[in-house]
Amino acid sequence: MTIDYTVKILAPAKGTHIIARGRVLKPGALITTAAADLYAVENDTETHCATALVTMRNVKAG
Repeated sequence: MTIDYTVKILAPAKGTHIIARGRVLKPGALITTAAADLYAVENDTETHCATALVTMRNVKAG
């Protein structure tokens, strides 16, 4: 379940493809915080297009 979700748009996503890199910043038993960055790639050059910070409440599946 999402508690908070923030996305910052930094640049237009112009290029031949997009790369997304995500990571868990702080795992926890009750709450987990993660981040993601998106990059547009053109001519082997990456442009940072967006960044996100997410806080989630951990719930059991089922």
